[in-house]
Amino acid sequence: MKHALAILMGAAVVVLVWPVGGRAGIGIGTIEEDPRVTHDKWKRKAEEDYKTGMEARAAGKKAEAVKYLIRAYDIGRRMRIDSPYPQKAADALAELTRQGLRELDVARDLVAGEAPQAGLLELKRITRTYLGLPPARQAGSLMRQLEGDAGFQASLRRGRLAEQLARAEALEARAAALAKKPDPEKHLPDQTDAVVPTRDEPEATEPAAEAAGERDPPGETLAAAGASPGASAPGSGGGEPEVSAAERHRRRLDLLAEAHAIYARVAETGKGTEVGKQAETARRRLEQDAGLMARIRRARLRDQAREWLGLGTNYMRAGRMDKARAYFEKIVAECPDTPQARQARGFLDGMKEE
Repeated sequence: MKHALAILMGAAVVVLVWPVGGRAGIGIGTIEEDPRVTHDKWKRKAEEDYKTGMEARAAGKKAEAVKYLIRAYDIGRRMRIDSPYPQKAADALAELTRQGLRELDVARDLVAGEAPQAGLLELKRITRTYLGLPPARQAGSLMRQLEGDAGFQASLRRGRLAEQLARAEALEARAAALAKKPDPEKHLPDQTDAVVPTRDEPEATEPAAEAAGERDPPGETLAAAGASPGASAPGSGGGEPEVSAAERHRRRLDLLAEAHAIYARVAETGKGTEVGKQAETARRRLEQDAGLMARIRRARLRDQAREWLGLGTNYMRAGRMDKARAYFEKIVAECPDTPQARQARGFLDGMKEE
């Protein structure tokens, strides 16, 4: 014979069961919730999700709207509740599906036309925005097909190379604008060349700071040029600070160096293509500029010196003084006009004293 004692704990029942004269055992049971309570709970949930989804849609948050509307619809489908909101959610989802399919048609046109990269980005956006709806599934299927399409992948590479080529050409155009000496009477400032010198200065071919390997990073222009942050060019209406001819020269070389690096990368990556040939021609043309090539060589030396200095200091910390000395001496010998060479000389002097 067994005795049992049920203890109510929230929605569960802990049942203690024991035989007469024996030790108690433990079993777990559940209390069935009143169906009407469950029904009302899911009705409220469906209404909340529907309203949240519609608010997100009104705010332009389409992906969030889809998520909540699908929830509201699923509650009605699974729980069979007596509520208008699941059907309202279904109607809203049908409209969103139509919108998504129209956007998918545009993405297909872009992929098949002259903008494959833009089309691919649009397909990715559709898969995120309409997750759970037919547009997302169809967009995902098309993306998987395109991954294995050699022709499309080649077109995509050509498009990316063309974008990089255009970027390098834009940098070169900005550099050309900086090379023109502004006229204080006629010049109007813009984003690229909004500077007028306060005095006539010879166009610098080798700024002293650059020759010593100490040029400022691109963008830090006013202090190096000797212009105060609040200064304004004559006739500019106080909109832009003054920049010296030497600083314009420095900026120009920075832009050309960046353009040269892009041309070289496109020429190598797109070897044999029309875009690659254009990039190679532009790279060779820029390499006729002696000042630019000197700027590039100095930059390469600084990069190399930084790498060697890092290796040397790491060996020095590890007590491998022979290896450290070799790297420091290499910097002094091959990169003598860099800031890293001064540091390397200091380390070498310290080693001698020890």
